Formats: sequence, C-alpha cells, structure tokens
Amino acid sequence: MPRCVWPPWRGCPASPQPSPAGPERECRAPRTSAKRGGFCRVVKATRATQPHACSTHCSHAAVPARSGAVFPTAIRCPRMTPEQRKSASEARIRSLDIPVNEDLRLLAADDEVQLRSPEEVLQRMIALWAVVGSAMIPGNRYFHRYIVANRYQPWLSARESRFLLKENPGEQQRIQYSWQLEPLYFIGWCAGLIEHIGIPQGSSSLKDIVGLFPKDMAPPERLKAAIRLRPTAEIMDQIDLVYRLDWGVRNLPPTADDSAPVANAGVIQEWHRAANWMIRHKGQDDWDHIEIGA
Repeated sequence: MPRCVWPPWRGCPASPQPSPAGPERECRAPRTSAKRGGFCRVVKATRATQPHACSTHCSHAAVPARSGAVFPTAIRCPRMTPEQRKSASEARIRSLDIPVNEDLRLLAADDEVQLRSPEEVLQRMIALWAVVGSAMIPGNRYFHRYIVANRYQPWLSARESRFLLKENPGEQQRIQYSWQLEPLYFIGWCAGLIEHIGIPQGSSSLKDIVGLFPKDMAPPERLKAAIRLRPTAEIMDQIDLVYRLDWGVRNLPPTADDSAPVANAGVIQEWHRAANWMIRHKGQDDWDHIEIGA
C-alpha cells in the first residue's frame, strides 16, 4: 500500500490510526465497483474511481452521484483543512519528482470559498466553446452567428468579442485561442461533466462532452441541464494541487532526453487560470485579466 500522506492526528480512512473523535469504524456498505458518475458518500471529496488523498483507493461502495442513497453508517472521511490539503498536494507532487515550494500560501478553507454559480459556469463554457471552435476551424462563422443570434455577447470577454468579430484572425491568434480548450475542460470537470481529471501530460480532449453543446442556433438547454457542480471540497482538492503543481512545472530542471514530460506546463497554467476564476480569486471577474501568480 502506498504511504499515507494524511497527517496522523487527523486519521486516514485507510489507516488504523485513531482520529480525535475516536477510532475509525468499518463502513458496513458492500465494496462494489464504481458506476459511471458515482462517488463515495463516505469519502465525499473523492470519486470512487480515483485515488484518495492518501494515495489509496476508496474501499467504500460507489453509489450513483445523484441518487440520494446513503450508507448505513454515519462515519465520514474527515474533510481536509487547508494545511492538510497543502500536505496532500505536496506529497503527490513529490511522488512525480517535481519540485515543491513549501512557502506557497495556504488556499482558503471550503467554507470560505464561493464557487461560481451554475449559470455563470454555463455562460463561461459557451464563451470558451465559441472561441475554441472559431480558432480550430478557420473560416467557420457559425460560432459568431450563434453568439449574435442568441444575444450572448455579454457572456464574452472584451478580447473574446474582438476575436470572434474578425473575419480572418491571424494564425497566432487562432493558436492562442485554441488553448482555451484547457480552461473549458477544467471548468467542465468542476461542472460534473467530465468524470476524471488527473495530472495532464498532454492536451485535453472534449470528446466526451462535445455532444452537450448546441449544434444549431437553439439555446444550450442540454448543457444547462447537465451541469451539476461538484462539492466544494472536491474542487478545492484539485485546485490546491494545480496551484502548487503550476509552480513545480515552471521550475523543473531541463532534461537531456526527449522523454514525455511528467506534467504539461502549458495545460496546467490554463487550468490554474480557470481554477482562480472558479473560486473568484481576489474577486476577479474579468476573464481577460485573471491572475495566476503564486
């Protein structure tokens, strides 16, 4: 079993260590395989198909994410404090031989975070979908027509609006906006549309959710109905990891060979930007000016 990175005083659900509230009790739910979209209601912040913060797989039963089912025991995996979350992220980054900056600040506690609303997420996803589509399909004016026909111009940032209005944007601009696929992917994960998000080694793919977006001029009702924001704790676990990983990949020593990177710095930087927008970091609302500094 991999070494547990949970502080021993907190009590890891996979460890015999007692927690302050008393010894851990075994969950009486059957250990079943995870269904698509399922998550462990005992380990609320962890999808049943993904590694737990302590690097062990959740052994509790997976239940449909929106079924309302509960376990026959009241025990729950303890929610991480900012300090514990920082320790868990740093341990995972070290396991990849990526540098860790222990002086990076703590992120806010879960109850101090105000996530974007489902409506804000919908609007940002449509804006990013429009600019990514325009960037990747040169000469295609569908996305511009869609935004104008539905009067969604206020959903775009000033720079996005200028890009969509151009008849023939230059290659450099198209490359720049094609990278907006990455924040779209990250926000899509926060919205519960993408099942798994890990540490990216290459570019992301939207193939699993592209069918949710409009194919004509109709409003994005299918996408709107599908959005179910993940729990704040789960989102903050990933945001803390991305925040610390962004520093690490920027400070990786150069390698002599052409082996694939353990983490893609460009993708992580775009995820970091989306993460800061998602939690309203420093009260920033202008997509064109989201800060991602340490």
